[in-house]
Amino acid sequence: MLGLARALPSNYESVFLTFAEGGRCQALLTEAQRCGVAAFALEHNAPHLRQAAAECARWLRRLKADILCCSGYKPDIVGWWAGRQV
Repeated sequence: MLGLARALPSNYESVFLTFAEGGRCQALLTEAQRCGVAAFALEHNAPHLRQAAAECARWLRRLKADILCCSGYKPDIVGWWAGRQV
């Protein structure tokens, strides 16, 4: 994912949102920031996927995102719900 973000032309801005997963996301957050890519951990996670989707939707609005790319079944569900809200 970071490779894709870094390979995009400079007029594209990538922002990563990840589930906190009890702190297991820290390596991704650290590496993204090292690469100059903004990355944030969501506050909500399973079993509170609707709250995670609402949080993601707030991020999408705040960022004025044009594209949402998800990776995995849980992000796909949350992203779909968030996209529908936005």
